[in-house]
Amino acid sequence: MGIRAVTENISNDTDPLLVGPMTRAFGVVIRVLKVNQTFRMPKIYQAAAECISACSGMLHSYEHTVKNVIVYILEGLFIPESSSSATLTLKALSRDCTKLLTEFTPQILSSCKQALDTGTMSQNDSIRLVFCIGKFLPYLPHEQIITAVNEIFAPSLQHLHRIAGEEPKPEARNQLIIILRIMSTLCSSLDVDQSESEEDEEEMSESDPIVPGNNNNYSSQSQGGSPGPSGSARTTGIRIIEEVNPNVKAKKLQNASSQPLIPVVEQILPVLVPLAEKWSRDEEVMETLFSILRHTLSTIHAGSQIVIEFAIKLVLISYRLHPVPPATALAKQILLMIGRDNFNMQCHFLQQIHILCSNTLKNPRNNLDFAESYFQFIAHLIRQNTELVNGSTINLDTMLIMGLEILGYTEAPLLKSGIYFVHVTLEKSGSLIPPLIEFYRRHGLIMLQKMILAIGCVVPRSAVHHFSDVFLGLNKSFTAEWRKWLQEALVPPGFPSPHCSGDAKNKFFLKVTKDRMTKRIVTDAINEFALACRNMSGSEYGSSTSKRL
Repeated sequence: MGIRAVTENISNDTDPLLVGPMTRAFGVVIRVLKVNQTFRMPKIYQAAAECISACSGMLHSYEHTVKNVIVYILEGLFIPESSSSATLTLKALSRDCTKLLTEFTPQILSSCKQALDTGTMSQNDSIRLVFCIGKFLPYLPHEQIITAVNEIFAPSLQHLHRIAGEEPKPEARNQLIIILRIMSTLCSSLDVDQSESEEDEEEMSESDPIVPGNNNNYSSQSQGGSPGPSGSARTTGIRIIEEVNPNVKAKKLQNASSQPLIPVVEQILPVLVPLAEKWSRDEEVMETLFSILRHTLSTIHAGSQIVIEFAIKLVLISYRLHPVPPATALAKQILLMIGRDNFNMQCHFLQQIHILCSNTLKNPRNNLDFAESYFQFIAHLIRQNTELVNGSTINLDTMLIMGLEILGYTEAPLLKSGIYFVHVTLEKSGSLIPPLIEFYRRHGLIMLQKMILAIGCVVPRSAVHHFSDVFLGLNKSFTAEWRKWLQEALVPPGFPSPHCSGDAKNKFFLKVTKDRMTKRIVTDAINEFALACRNMSGSEYGSSTSKRL
């Protein structure tokens, strides 16, 4: 615990003043692990393993420690009382010290395979071991990688085929999710670019000292990891290298097509189709299934047309049978992978998924999570890539009508996504084809009536501030018309609440129709109006809760 506490407060792990003391401290840990070989003290082993795991981020500077400790960690995989601690530590070392352990690749892969074959590992321990396998497979000769994967994962793939050939059963569900998670973990960790980029770093640092930073986190960033402290330097370095040597970019594309993950995942993809068709209503199964494709696409980019085609097929199956939010996330990733060079393919794919989910969007409350994700997805596309939305010729009428309906919903996540959709379509009303200017002119008064009613007595006060974006959008896009609509909406007595006086309405109108509006001003005006409609103006409770909001 003392060593862990020290390492957690070290800001510079290469400080010469620390190297000596930390080397001696790690030496103590190694001696503890060695003694444990004889006396078998699980708690002592667990404490030592946890110390190594907690310090893994700085162990890249202590090669001797890493190479000495790995033997004891691999032995711990086969001791029931220590296996969980051993898998945790092995995963940490695989993540942070892979390069120092490359000479142990055969032993690590062999030990992980044997531990998996025992059948005694828990689900979490098995997934950690698969992560370690994926990290070290790229250090095998390329022709051996596929053979090793087939040897280790053939039983899981066979089991997957058996489940796919049967009707869904509750007893098969847990096993299916475990196997899919194992495959997903393999797809996220198996990246040949990881080992090649590390070799390139050494060459670059020796031959071109002008290039700032290093790029050893490039592959992890492509898998969703966060960049290190010198992320901007790394990006600059990559750009400079490509300009000096045009072959770098070509090499990246070549690596993507030579990824060992591609033939591996191409063996898995066919069985995912019947699984998606039979388990489409189980959101956890579908989320795990789609994670295989998300991790694969993040690793190989556009390196395999077969993978992209299967990904499209699986998304369309989900949208046709029972759309789920992970399908929308994967659809967004597919559009990015297809790229602008295949604009017609992008448009066709977007058109297909929009047609398939149109019936679901007619009643969003039947599938709240999906409706929320899809409204955000389309709004994001309209804002970032209006050309794609126009090129796909998708019909937004159903979504526009439902977007106005959602303005009166009490479900906060769906309300927020609906408001975002309305806000974006207001901003882009003149850029979309066909233009939405006439639609909003026809429905402007109705939209404001719904928003005033929602702010006054329908939507929880904790969510009313989201409407400020729509008010700002109306003021920007329909400067002349919207004030007239708002005035008409506020005219009826007792609307939106019998507690709302004419003075409160006038005050609200004047605040939100100022020539110079800011989001802060509009938000404050909405909160005050919501309090007035609920007869809470000036109350201690209303004042205290408004501050929290």
